[in-house]
Amino acid sequence: MGLVLGIDLGTQGAKALVVDAGAGQVAGRGAAPLAVDSPRPGAAEQDPDGWIDAVTHAAREALSCPGVDPASIAAIGISGQQHGCVALDAADRPVRPAKLWCDTECADEARAFGARIGRPVPAGFTAPKLVWMKSREPANFARVRRVLLPHDWVNLFLTGDAFT
Repeated sequence: MGLVLGIDLGTQGAKALVVDAGAGQVAGRGAAPLAVDSPRPGAAEQDPDGWIDAVTHAAREALSCPGVDPASIAAIGISGQQHGCVALDAADRPVRPAKLWCDTECADEARAFGARIGRPVPAGFTAPKLVWMKSREPANFARVRRVLLPHDWVNLFLTGDAFT
C-alpha cells in the first residue's frame, strides 16, 4: 500500500504519523502544541483555524523526516477530540471559537435540555453548546449554517467536503 499519513487532533496538540503500511513501521512523526482558552469561568475554547495551523505543522514535520517521500502517501486518516462545537457560517467559516468537550459553561443549558427530554445530557455534548449560543450569543447563532466536530473541520479543510 505504501505510506499512510495519520493525523490526530487532540485538545493539547496535533500529532502526525507516517507509517510504511507494507513494513508496519513508523517512517516519520510530527507534533504541534495547542492551548485551551478559558475566557470565562467554565469556558474551554480553541480557534478552529489554530487547529489547521497545528495540523499543517505536524504533518509537514512528519513528511519531512528522512526517507519519507510525500508523493508516496497513499491514504490519510483523521482522528480527533470529540464533542467540540465548530459552528460555521454560510461560507463555512467559524462564527466563534469552538467550545470544547471539556467546556462546562453551558451546564445550566445541559440540565434544562436533559429535563426536557427526560435524560441527563452532559454539558460537553454539542446540543447544550448550541442552546447556550442561542441564548447568550444570538447574533452568532443566527449566522450558523452548519455544525461540525473538530476532526470534521480538519476533513473540510483538507478535502473541501464536510463529512465524518
